[in-house]
Amino acid sequence: SAPPSAPQVAIRHGRRLIARHPAAIELYPVLIDLMQQQGMLEEADAVLAQFERVDTVGVASALQRARQSLREGDMDRLVLTLVELAERSGRSGDLLELGLAKESVGDLAGAEAVYRQALAQPDAPPDVTYRLASILARQGRTADAESVVAEHGAGLSDGRRELVIGVLLLQAEDKEGA
Repeated sequence: SAPPSAPQVAIRHGRRLIARHPAAIELYPVLIDLMQQQGMLEEADAVLAQFERVDTVGVASALQRARQSLREGDMDRLVLTLVELAERSGRSGDLLELGLAKESVGDLAGAEAVYRQALAQPDAPPDVTYRLASILARQGRTADAESVVAEHGAGLSDGRRELVIGVLLLQAEDKEGA
């Protein structure tokens, strides 16, 4: 029979390493990715399940699950995983990423809620203000968007502030013309 391929040898060694050092969470993503590349999807899922049991914090395994969802094109599972990560961390930067993910799948109400949660934190990046005002303006909620910019817009660059104001003005013109 033919000698095993390099990926097969690497998978075998990865399994042995994990068997010897099951708490070494840095080993799991590499093995999972390699198994997926080799079409060993069920085996990769089993290793991911083991990873989730071992990863007591849960962030590393959730990131791996998010990468797997992205690779498989499963956007619903990806968004759920990002929600889990953002809620677990509670950091405004993570919440910004979650809001962007919700926007990308058309969940503007969900994105708005996440952006508002992020704005309540003292370290909220200026992009949160911009994103929230933009989606409010796109929905025709110009008064709400203006309120967000007035209350939280100090951190916006001049260009971003002008862009949001421009969108608000366009929305107001559209309403007047209707």
